[in-house]
Amino acid sequence: MIEVVQREPINEYFFSNKHYIFECNEKSVLFLDVDTFVFGDVENIFKKYADVDFAACENRWHGKLVPKFNGGIQLYNNLWHKNLLKMPVMCEFVKNEIAQHNLEEYAISLMVEQLESKYKIFERSDCHTILWQQDIQKCRESIVFHSYNQQWGQVDAFLKNKKKFIGRLVN
Repeated sequence: MIEVVQREPINEYFFSNKHYIFECNEKSVLFLDVDTFVFGDVENIFKKYADVDFAACENRWHGKLVPKFNGGIQLYNNLWHKNLLKMPVMCEFVKNEIAQHNLEEYAISLMVEQLESKYKIFERSDCHTILWQQDIQKCRESIVFHSYNQQWGQVDAFLKNKKKFIGRLVN
């Protein structure tokens, strides 16, 4: 049972997809970018991180000023996603005061801090975001693996070329 709802993009706000999540009435929401691969049962992620309001992969960009949380995979519990209604205002603040890029990631990082939300960083075995080229070869080690747009094709090609032998069958 899937409901598809189309919304208009918000003026001067690139990440409309996160803004509209506040309309969802579920207690917990797992957000996955379209350049994300799922290799296992995501129910395990809901169970493992049920004790926090927010969970995400940590951004790691080697010495650059970056937001704390990556935007590609995020779990919202306890209706925390209702706070995303504030995204356009927070993104405008970030754009004017902090950075011209990664508006949504900075905004969510600030919101988690300002709301004193209980959060966790995903363990690599649950969710992982590509950092190095060699991470592609380990993509199946996580339940959810987030590439970036420019690496999605490389991950897809790797998965198509990688044959896994199970007994006499080739998958």
